Amino acid sequence: MPDPVSRAGSKPLPTFNEALSTASQRTFAEPIPVNSEPAVERVPEQDKKGAIRAGKWAATHALEHGGVHLLKHHPKLVGQATARFVGVPGLTSTISKLAAGAAPGASLIVTGMLVRELSSVMFGAPTVSDDQKARVQNQFRQAATVMARDVLPAGYVKERITDEPAALARLKDTQESLGVRLKSEEQAELTMRRFQQELKSSATQGMSEAAIRNIRTTGELEKVLGKDAALRQRYHEDLGFQEGIKAGIWQAQHEPSEFEARRSMVASQQRSR
Repeated sequence: MPDPVSRAGSKPLPTFNEALSTASQRTFAEPIPVNSEPAVERVPEQDKKGAIRAGKWAATHALEHGGVHLLKHHPKLVGQATARFVGVPGLTSTISKLAAGAAPGASLIVTGMLVRELSSVMFGAPTVSDDQKARVQNQFRQAATVMARDVLPAGYVKERITDEPAALARLKDTQESLGVRLKSEEQAELTMRRFQQELKSSATQGMSEAAIRNIRTTGELEKVLGKDAALRQRYHEDLGFQEGIKAGIWQAQHEPSEFEARRSMVASQQRSR
């Protein structure tokens, strides 16, 4: 299926996965991937010019993702901290110039965030531990559950969402990041509503898939995914669909009558086509 195109016809509209990953830059100083490890960006020359380029990249990247408050009001502090880290005093003036053009009203970014980001660019060092990355990715999935909760079993939602504040924070970051990217808070809100409708639809399809394939345990799911490449790809890429299948398994174990009713309904719908 081709990527959806914006009304202007110039750029594809963001997907939920892409928007989540991009927005994580605001909090964790690097985009956390939804399903896979990110490529580490590096600067070839680790000399003075290379460090200045890295500083420009880091500061500009932070500005693009809305973290401009500290850069706007305390560029010297940020510049000095970054310069101490890489030994390039010239970064102070570079960051001051970048901060001078920063738009007001964006969220706060701490000095350490910029320093960690610069570290990643200069030395290829991961700025987020694997454990933290796994926690954030779980928050992404819980954010999908929050968005699709109206079509999922209430008991599953209650068990699945173990850290709703963090999930909501990921959604808030996503909407704010979209507002910067789309240059419109209204368009950002509309995009989030589109995401929610897509997630609800995918979650419903995932529950139906679990029912019609009679997937009642995680072991049975692993067997099915191992045999069906198309299903496996969608399961790993579509958070709504993934949550729907997990909810279907939960329902088979906790609400078997509801699971059987869904099996009958889906089978009836398929026969009538």
